[in-house]
This record gives sequence, C-alpha cells and structure tokens, in this order.
Amino acid sequence: MCNPLLGVGVLAVVAAACGGTRAADGPTTSSTTVPVGAAACPRQWVHSSNSSLNPPPARPGLANTLVPPGPTFLTVCRYAGLNQAVKAGTLVQSHVLTGSQLPAFVTYIDQPTWQVIPKGAVYSCPASQGRVDLLQFVYPSGPGVNVSVDIDGCRFVSNGSRTVSGGAIGTRLTAWVGIDG
Repeated sequence: MCNPLLGVGVLAVVAAACGGTRAADGPTTSSTTVPVGAAACPRQWVHSSNSSLNPPPARPGLANTLVPPGPTFLTVCRYAGLNQAVKAGTLVQSHVLTGSQLPAFVTYIDQPTWQVIPKGAVYSCPASQGRVDLLQFVYPSGPGVNVSVDIDGCRFVSNGSRTVSGGAIGTRLTAWVGIDG
C-alpha cells in the first residue's frame, strides 16, 4: 500500500553528483550554471513526509492548484532512484525552462482533469524505484513553489498541499531531463 503523502518523494538522499545538460527546446543548464533568477538544483535532495515542500509563508493558492500562474523560471531537477549508475537521491540531470514554454507547462500541470488524491488516502501502487523530479518554480516576487513528481510507483505529483495522479506529467518531463535507468 502506498500513502500519497509518503509517495510525494520520501527518499533518503545520499551522495552528491552534478548532473549535466540535455538538449531540448528552450534554455538548458546544469545544476552549477544557472541563469540569474532561476533556482539551482540541490546536489542531493532530502525530503520526507515530515518536511514541507513549500514551508510558510507559502504562495497562496497551493490547495487549489499545483502551480499558481506567473512563474518566470522552472528548474527541473531529476534525482536517481534505486538500481541506477549513481546512488539514490543523486542529482542526475537538470533543465531550466523559461519563455513561452513555461506558461504552457503551468497550464498543462494545472489541468482540472488530473485525479486529485485526498490527504490520508491509501493506494496500492506498483513498486517504486524512488526516482523523483523536483520542480522549482521561481516568481518575480514572493515565495517560489516546489513540486515533487514521482517518476515511478504511484506517480503522484504534489506541492505538499495538493496531490494528483499525474503520471503523464512525469513522462512529459523526460523531454527535458531524459530517461534514466
């Protein structure tokens, strides 16, 4: 059984390694060379059900939408799962998205058609290798928004207040950060 709060990205994160870049539409960067204003990926990501993806003061609207409108940057951080060339939790790829692709992606991720997962609900899910993407949205002012995307297992997508079953969101991210196996 999979508790969606745990499926949000419970990962014991270890070893640090810096991911490279992957060519795709729009600007791309590694975790060490980030455009001014964009978020840099942590080399390791420690997240548990006891920590908040968006601690107070959080951006308003997170209970009703995964990503409020208006970000200027999105940094996609791909972290390894089990049975990969690097240790679980290690940053393996990153990508910075700006321009017209960013509002289009925000519209996509905020579609009302994603199944909302109620807090505390329990689901049976396929086995997870623990692969996860951290999406870091930066706004012109105010707090940013972090979203966790489980790449396998339940494939939940969550900002900590709102969780959806969004496997297709993770699939779409592979265009920017590739498929790690």
